[in-house]
Amino acid sequence: MVKILLSVLSLFYPLISPAVSDECQNIARQAESQSAGSERHIFRVSSPGRAYFYSAPDSRCKSKNSFLIKGDSVIGYQIAGDYLFGGYINTEGELIDGWL
Repeated sequence: MVKILLSVLSLFYPLISPAVSDECQNIARQAESQSAGSERHIFRVSSPGRAYFYSAPDSRCKSKNSFLIKGDSVIGYQIAGDYLFGGYINTEGELIDGWL
């Protein structure tokens, strides 16, 4: 039964995934235009576990591979609802940014 369900889901995933991605892009654009600008502040992750980045301030837009861990510092640029748009520089000097 599980194999059948997974097979059916894998058939429809390509149809669902772009729709969510497009929706996340729209949400991100809307948040950028509506959120109040704020001063930049440095935040340190204090919670255990992973703090995932999101492509937009919405729970459906979670990144699978980009996250922060306890003790990491992030520069906060903008706030939209309960989300913070921030940037993190990894050990290779690359900027990772998104909504947290």
